[in-house]
Order: sequence, then structure tokens, then C-alpha cells
Amino acid sequence: MFKLDEVKDGLPYLGNTRGLEVLVGLQVINTTAKEVPSDLSATPFDADVMTTRFHALVDVLRPHLNRHVKYLSIGNEVDVYLTTHSQELDAYKRFYRDGLAYVHTVAPWIKVGVTVTYDGAVGQKGQVADLNSRSDIFILTYYPLGPRFIPRGPDSPMTDIPKMTALASRWPVVLQEVGYPSATVLSSSELNQAKFVSGVFRAWNASAARIPFLNYFLLHDFPPTCAKT
Repeated sequence: MFKLDEVKDGLPYLGNTRGLEVLVGLQVINTTAKEVPSDLSATPFDADVMTTRFHALVDVLRPHLNRHVKYLSIGNEVDVYLTTHSQELDAYKRFYRDGLAYVHTVAPWIKVGVTVTYDGAVGQKGQVADLNSRSDIFILTYYPLGPRFIPRGPDSPMTDIPKMTALASRWPVVLQEVGYPSATVLSSSELNQAKFVSGVFRAWNASAARIPFLNYFLLHDFPPTCAKT
């Protein structure tokens, strides 16, 4: 059974009411975790039952995928998970390519990709390019963080964003998430965050023809109930 209340409410509001272009993420991998129904948790990604169930998900979503839905991602920051589960890479590649082809069949206006981190795209260039070989778009998340989540300099976008377009080669770059912390515990500040945001927009403006979509994350702090110790 599919729970689609948020989709039914959210997509018409974002697209029809606000007039925004929308990216939908189907996060069967979500950074460090395989997020599939519990009865499929031990099932290989390229098993028939996995692809059939994914097709069923796309089918039930299809009536809600209006023309404002321009992009769809199959898997979020998959490089992180696949680095520690390298034995699943080939199966995931087959699953992804099957899913991409199916979305093309039922919603041909939607451009499909698979989300990786910017650092993963830099460090695993060949593997990421191979995974994307049939993609329509090159989807990245971009948080310029070093060890212990300490951010790199706030001017990083001026060199990183041109590098993204070079890594993407022929693909348009879709920046699913862009963000920078302001916490002093991470050796940052609101001033550095503001400099980063300004740098993102300057660099994006210079590469606008290659980057049709950028989503900044977040415009507010997480509530205290989300804090982890």
C-alpha cells in the first residue's frame, strides 16, 4: 500500500500554485541506507521483484506527476552507500537503468538522474560517469565539508561549481541540495554562510546555461527535537 498524501498535496501546490519547477526523489538508497519496503531489504536491486515493485510505485505516482515535475532522481547520494556496499554496485546500476527507461516510457518529459555527492563525483569520477551513462541529467548535492563536518572556505563555490560542469561533461547539472553551516562549533559563522550563499549565486550566474536547477537547503534551522547527541 502506498501513502501518497504528501505527494497529492505537495506537487499541485509547488507546481500549479507556486509555478515552480520540481524535482522528485525516489530514495531507494538514501546516503548510508537502503530504504526499500522491509520485505525487500535483503533482495538484490536487480531482482525481478524489485524492478516490478519499482514500476508499480512509478505507476501509482504517475497521475500526480504534472508538467511542473521536470526532474526525477532514483537514489539519493548513492555514492556513499555504494562505497561501503561495493558488491551491490552492478546490481544497482542495472536497477537504475531499468527504472530510468521505465520513467521515460510513462512520463517522457521528465529528465531522470541519480544523485551523488559533489565529493563523490570528484573522488569517484569514472564510476559516477559510468553510473550516469544513460542519465538525462547530472544530479549533485553540494556541501563543501571537510573532516568532522568542518566547512571549507566560503569562497569554495567559485572553484567548485565550474568543476561540477566539467565533471558533468555533456549533462546539465541539477543541484538537488546546496548548503553551508553557520554553527560556531563547526568553526563557521553566519557571515561565512552569507559569503557562501553570495558565492553560490555568483558562480551559478556564470554557469547558468549548464545548471538549470538549484535548490538551497535549508532556509531555517532544524527544530530542537531533531537534535542528535
